[in-house]
Amino acid sequence: MTIPATMRALQQTSLNGPQDLRLITDAPVPSPGQGEVLIRVVAAGVNFADISRAYGTFLGGPQPPYLAGFEAAGEVVAVGEAVDGPRQGTYVIGVGYGAFAEYMVLPAAAATPVPVGWSVEQALGMVVNWPTALAALKPIGRIATGETVLIHAAAGATGQAAVTMAKHYGATVIATASPEKHETVLAVGADHVLDSRADDLAAEVLRLTGGAGADVVLESAGGATFNASLAATKPVTGRVIVYGVAGGEAVITNWELVYKHQVHIIGLNIGVLIEAAPQIFGEVMGELSALVAAGVLAPAQPTTYDLVDGSKALGELAARATVGKLALVP
Repeated sequence: MTIPATMRALQQTSLNGPQDLRLITDAPVPSPGQGEVLIRVVAAGVNFADISRAYGTFLGGPQPPYLAGFEAAGEVVAVGEAVDGPRQGTYVIGVGYGAFAEYMVLPAAAATPVPVGWSVEQALGMVVNWPTALAALKPIGRIATGETVLIHAAAGATGQAAVTMAKHYGATVIATASPEKHETVLAVGADHVLDSRADDLAAEVLRLTGGAGADVVLESAGGATFNASLAATKPVTGRVIVYGVAGGEAVITNWELVYKHQVHIIGLNIGVLIEAAPQIFGEVMGELSALVAAGVLAPAQPTTYDLVDGSKALGELAARATVGKLALVP
């Protein structure tokens, strides 16, 4: 196929938020370097990290103006030097720079083939949301059969995957979501669903666990919900895995850890995990492949937006007005 010299893309023009995303039509099509492949983007994933980058709160994030987005799936149309695979014509998913565009460069070694029988759009989440959920549950959270896990934002792409996997591993799942999303969360296997906006969230978790608290808490909400998570965690052995700050920052003091919340608080950033502990990440991806092959994790159709509506998609995600995975289609 003929690769054009320029392409349509979404450019973030400020650090004031996704409302300052602008569609440009003359962005240069990147060329794959050594160990890289160029893909024709079929669909790009929309993530909370995109919102953090747009506000400049993502540590080490790009500075405007920059091409937005980092997760994309599409067809390999060119390969750089020293690339053994994937070959041209293969459909893959991966992370890189400038996913909200018609073309994107990916590291060849990290370009994951779209599973057989899945559409390209359905593969979104396999390298961002699903690994995050599994890493939080297993190598980091050390979930065990018979334990109780509390999963916030359970209607989102990461939350739904976490609910499905936690049930597979034999846990009792208490999930939180806004009331209009409860049926969605129950449908993926949650045992209990609580109103994420309720003031008595911790008390409800304690009631459901007979006063014991949750063994593992997947905390991505932040803000006031973070305090509820701490209060709902089992003392001494309970683990709080923090992998998101969607609701804003929250703090805890050493005094509170000694006298109020005697729990394990563990931070998780999937990008850092990939770089600092590649063996663990490799194990996570291997287990994900097994879960896909066994049918535990099944494809789901994301909600799609046209590329020009990227600002709208990010705004609706930030407002918690969406369910499941969101995608931009060039």
